[in-house]
Amino acid sequence: MTRTQLKWGAIGVGLLVVAALKFLLISWYWHRDGDAVAAEPLNCVPQQGCELPGGGRLLFTSSPRQEAPFEIRVDGVPGEPPSAEFAMPAMDMGFNRYRFVADGGGWRATVTLPVCATGARDWLMTLEAGGRRYTVPFRTQ
Repeated sequence: MTRTQLKWGAIGVGLLVVAALKFLLISWYWHRDGDAVAAEPLNCVPQQGCELPGGGRLLFTSSPRQEAPFEIRVDGVPGEPPSAEFAMPAMDMGFNRYRFVADGGGWRATVTLPVCATGARDWLMTLEAGGRRYTVPFRTQ
């Protein structure tokens, strides 16, 4: 083998090693469990208000609609600002996380739901508040 062939062979082996490392890291990232906390299901009507098991209260201050924004309040939850994500049962609706902002003694978020081409009205909200996760089913008008 010539010196040029050895050089290109070493470069090829190096690229294969880098590709294998990249594949392993990506595979590890996608398959790790992470620090995700399991979501507790809440069976309540958020338009009437829900008491959160960890303390606090959730309330849709206006009726949830698919065509217009509506407001959600979370009160009595200390710490980091709450966040909420929305999906339909058995249908991923893409990334749509909302962060609540401080509003008096609680938190407020104005939400616009993703558009559903099927016209379905059943939704699941995953609420993260006070270090806990809750799944809240609701129906739009």
